[in-house]
This record gives sequence, C-alpha cells and structure tokens, in this order.
Amino acid sequence: MSTKQVYANNFGKEISENQVNKSGDYLLKFYNEDKLIKIQQYLKGVLEGTSYNLNSNDDIQSILTLDPNCSFQIESQQGNYKLYECISYENKVMVDRQVFVEPRLLNKTICRHVYNIATNTVKHVHTIKIYYDVNGKDLYEFEYNDQGECVYVNNLQEYQANFYAANIGIDPDLDFTWQGFEYYQFSEPLIPV
Repeated sequence: MSTKQVYANNFGKEISENQVNKSGDYLLKFYNEDKLIKIQQYLKGVLEGTSYNLNSNDDIQSILTLDPNCSFQIESQQGNYKLYECISYENKVMVDRQVFVEPRLLNKTICRHVYNIATNTVKHVHTIKIYYDVNGKDLYEFEYNDQGECVYVNNLQEYQANFYAANIGIDPDLDFTWQGFEYYQFSEPLIPV
C-alpha cells in the first residue's frame, strides 16, 4: 500500500511546502492508495484538529482513544444514495452530528440533517434540502420549521423570486406545486422514497 501526504490551503487546493512555511495555515491530507483517509488542519503551524474519513464499519472508539478531539466523515451507501455522516468529538464526547445525502449519479448534496446530540433527533430548522435539474444546476433550496414542515423556498434560478411555502396553491401568481417535490415538503425522510 502506498501512502502519501499532500499540503493544501484551507480551500483544499494543493500547495507547496514553501507556501506552507510562509503561511503557517494549511491542511495536511493523508492518502492511502489514492483514498483520502485523514486531514489535519494547522493554524500558524499548530495542529488544530484532525478529521478522519472512514467506512461505516470502521472503529471510531479506537481512534478516539488516541485522538479524543477529532472529527469523522463516515461514508455509506443506501440504494442509489451516498450518505456522509459527519461527527465531531471533544474529549471523546460527541458535540456535533450531521448527515449529508448525495445521489450517486449527481454527486451534489440534496439534504443536510443536523442532529440534537442529547436526544438524537433531527433539528428540523437546520435541515436544508436542495433540488437540482437533470444537468445538476441547483434550482430550489427548502427551509423548515421546528415541526419539519417546509416554510420557505429559495428560488435559486431567479433573483427575488423566493416564496413562503404557505402560499403554494393559494397565490395565483405562484407557479409552483408540491407535485414532483413531495420529498422536499418535509424535512424527513432523509432519503427520497
């Protein structure tokens, strides 16, 4: 197995070791057989945090024993969808959990759920779902209330054409229905059915 390390700026773009020495703020990416396995973030040359890319069956606890203040991105598959569960820990205690969903053919996020750590429930008001056309252009972004009902739709195609979900089917000037957008009407389910 070949392992390599790559320096990158905070936007993920590869940089040289000379640029690292000048800046002090950088990412150090670790690859194993061209698969990204770990990213270390440095600020002013000091390690600030580490994020591990795992498969869903990898052992988080063994890593936390060595690195109690880290984060994980766990990739899994469900049907035609890729799920990325992003979890952050401080002193081995989970402090943040989010799940992102991407259709395998699109490779763009269609849903992000943020979880309440204490109750392991979705924070509906932090959920965002995005609708794309067949070419991958984002058309609508949906926002939700604390019961998980869509309350606002950002029209990403047209400037100042956003609208409240309560106006759908009521406002005669609004050319939008929930037909074909049922998945977006509520913050759950995570994956389209």
